[in-house]
Amino acid sequence: MDTFIPPLEYHYDTFTLRAYRPGDGAALQRTVNASYEHLRQWMIWAKPNQSLEESEAICRRFAGQYHLNQGFTLGVWRGRCWLVVPATIYPSWG
Repeated sequence: MDTFIPPLEYHYDTFTLRAYRPGDGAALQRTVNASYEHLRQWMIWAKPNQSLEESEAICRRFAGQYHLNQGFTLGVWRGRCWLVVPATIYPSWG
């Protein structure tokens, strides 16, 4: 099987789809805390009143998984620091 190496980001007209990276915790915290009731059914890792430390740890875990080809969790970003929504892609190997 060939190794799949996904690009770290895709740029579109009004948004960017990109992998999480260290330092994204504040943006993830803002998004989760503002939209927890809407996100919780799809994102089991989200918590009400999620702390900055928890959010940063999640971003770092997502970044590590991405680089190890273990999962591809991306964020939809508007501008440089506003996360619109997190999303996970699971490719089908086989």
